[in-house]
Amino acid sequence: MDTTEISEQIEISSLLAGILHIEQSCIESTTVLKSLPSWDSLTVLQIVMALESSTGVAIEGVEIFQQETVQELMNYLDGQGVSGKI
Repeated sequence: MDTTEISEQIEISSLLAGILHIEQSCIESTTVLKSLPSWDSLTVLQIVMALESSTGVAIEGVEIFQQETVQELMNYLDGQGVSGKI
């Protein structure tokens, strides 16, 4: 994992931890999103709103909900042009 990927994982972990009200250290690239406390459609909506607000990029909630792990979420966001904007 290079410096950019580490920085992005820290930013995503921080965003998820803030929304889910858990410690950031509980979130790793291999963390299964659905195993996180309070992971549901409302959480996904909050994530979409936070990402769109901070990046200006439209994000599909259904796409986020379909990602299995934090790494898959990061890969999806990279594909949407969000990398480095969070």
